[in-house]
Amino acid sequence: MSHLVRLPWNDVEDGTHELTSLIQTSWEEKEEYDSWLMDLRSKCSQLFKYIAQINPKLAAATLHTKLEYLLTHHGNGQPRNLTNGEQLQQWSFACVQFEGFHQPLDNLLQGMPSWSLAEKEDCANSDPGRLEIRASVRSSLNQVANMIISWNPTDVWLKFRRTTLVNALKYYWQYDPTTLLTGVDAMLTYLATSDDHMATRPHSNGKKHSDEIVSLRKRTGACLVSISKK
Repeated sequence: MSHLVRLPWNDVEDGTHELTSLIQTSWEEKEEYDSWLMDLRSKCSQLFKYIAQINPKLAAATLHTKLEYLLTHHGNGQPRNLTNGEQLQQWSFACVQFEGFHQPLDNLLQGMPSWSLAEKEDCANSDPGRLEIRASVRSSLNQVANMIISWNPTDVWLKFRRTTLVNALKYYWQYDPTTLLTGVDAMLTYLATSDDHMATRPHSNGKKHSDEIVSLRKRTGACLVSISKK
């Protein structure tokens, strides 16, 4: 998962990244790195789905551990670098960490076998081993869903990242919709998100909403549509 997190290319260009020499040896320019990362993520997509299919208990536990770490260390935007006033920017460290977590979450949830997520009564005839795995998977993913729904960041770009995580939960909500209504309600509030500081920003050109708010609203709308189709 860690290799799917985008490298801070500005730090590489400035020579402040601890692995600048190695990175510059591997990729001559940002476009080359972006192409490599896109290819890596594409290949990892099938790998994550396969891992979830053959070992759903491990996949669910890994998601829980990783998300818990991210929320503890970056949930409030820590270390709050690359800020624009009081707000984080798209490539701030915390935002990039959550951006890199979205694909593993989405792919692993997609790859989970239905028997590992189904209601207990649907597994009545399953062997004891499967029942134990199912209980562990559902417990871990219930905690994952609750952590995402309970997370309430104030930075616009972290809200944006939250919408992508909520969108991935649609694969889990097919089997356990306990947190579905709360998640949808949280997304509906994002549709009305305002930019209280827009009027005071330089070069606002009289715009009512910043580009970040517009992006958040669009992404939230797409998230709600995607959830409704599942």
